[in-house]
Amino acid sequence: MQQFRGMSASGRTFCCSIVGVLALIAAAPSVRADSSVSAAQQTLAQAQAQSTQDHATLASDQAALNAAQAQLSAMDSQIATLNQEVTAQTKKAADLKQQLAADQTVLASLVRSEYETTKGAGMLVYVMSADSIASVMQRANDVSSVNDSGNQLVGQIHSEQQSAQEAITSANAAKDHITVLREQALTQAAIIAAQTDQAAIDAAHADSGVVDANGVLNALLHPPVGPAVGGSAPVYHAVAGDIFTIDTDLTQPSGESAGAINQFLSGTALSGLGQSYVNAEHTYHVSALYLVAHSILESGWGSSQIAHDKHNLFGYGADDSNPYGDAMSFPSFDACIQFVASKVAQNYLTPGGAFYHGPTLRGMNVCYASDPTWALKIASIANTIPR
Repeated sequence: MQQFRGMSASGRTFCCSIVGVLALIAAAPSVRADSSVSAAQQTLAQAQAQSTQDHATLASDQAALNAAQAQLSAMDSQIATLNQEVTAQTKKAADLKQQLAADQTVLASLVRSEYETTKGAGMLVYVMSADSIASVMQRANDVSSVNDSGNQLVGQIHSEQQSAQEAITSANAAKDHITVLREQALTQAAIIAAQTDQAAIDAAHADSGVVDANGVLNALLHPPVGPAVGGSAPVYHAVAGDIFTIDTDLTQPSGESAGAINQFLSGTALSGLGQSYVNAEHTYHVSALYLVAHSILESGWGSSQIAHDKHNLFGYGADDSNPYGDAMSFPSFDACIQFVASKVAQNYLTPGGAFYHGPTLRGMNVCYASDPTWALKIASIANTIPR
């Protein structure tokens, strides 16, 4: 039966040689020279400093992204307000125009009627028929006031209409200006979002580096007590709990949904594969949460050359001597996920399987990876995936 092999970013061969290495360390603790411990401590300190720096960068980028999104929201609110103003002023201008037309029609009708009836003498007769000079003056003032009021009303409506039109023009100009600024802000927000995504990846890699360095230091300071060379490794039983750990049973349902996985992977090369992971869990009883975390670690979120060229998300078939050449090719990411899930279930998670040491990451790590912190890396990634 062919052994399952693969490759991670740190470079590793999937075999049971780790058992012999651990046994040698346990049998000969003197190989842990002080210089090795000092170097491991220095590496850990550097990894921790890098992690702190990357997380600070991520926090800064996230704050900038939040500010950019808040700016976009404020611009959207401004545009909505301006649209409402344009609508209101347009209606007001239309109403005034209609009222102006009606008043002009009435005035024209009155003037026409007056002249047609009296040939222009009607108003004069009204004024001159007064019985006193005072009354003549009063009637003349009345006629003048009526004419002035009509003309003033028409002028006022015309002025208001002009003001409404100017308000429409001003609001449209302001809306056009803010729309251009919004388009520029949207582009800037996209740039910041890309920077934030990269910062998150860098921070995750830095955290992984801390895990690696800490694992090496712990291995030097506290060598594991393994089986004798040539002996059989123990079976690690699953430990129940709400938190995903290296002792979680990988054959049990993860509680993941395709939608939640798709949202988590959105914007990466793994985008849209949520249903593939869930289908693999249902078909082969291999945790979708583990499969997602494993593929992220192996392929760098689907960005590795093996993933790009061969649709191989897990480095299946690769080894340290010729990783790209030996890695298998698959027709699609989905085909790779289904195939690897079946092999993991058959060889690593099923009692009697060629490399079975318990249905857990700890059990898989016995024969799956030469990196003793491989299981911790998978668990760390899995715990960042929403459920």
